[in-house]
Amino acid sequence: MMTKDKPIINFNWKFGDDESEMLTLDEKEVPEDFADSEFDLFIVSDSSKDPVIHLTKGNGIALSDNNIKITCTRDRLANTRWETASWALKITNTSNWRDTLCGGKITRYSYYSAKRVEE
Repeated sequence: MMTKDKPIINFNWKFGDDESEMLTLDEKEVPEDFADSEFDLFIVSDSSKDPVIHLTKGNGIALSDNNIKITCTRDRLANTRWETASWALKITNTSNWRDTLCGGKITRYSYYSAKRVEE
């Protein structure tokens, strides 16, 4: 469960698409060793036993100034069936201190009927 001081951000994604989100930190929120820190983003299905999706810096997470770009390609999502999932973005600084920056929910939808998606 996220604490009150951590932002909750929800995304709407489409089944079968590559997805990209840009998070921008307020300049006063950017840690001193931001660029040298490790980043991990976990996506966990709310209802099924789909595998956890794990993105890292250089493998789905890119940094630029105070921006964090999250990219989750369709091949990473291809073997998942979930419609809603929880996600959390964690940072581990150079002193090995780990903190959750933000998190939220992802809702996936389709332009096709459920029966059509199953075929």
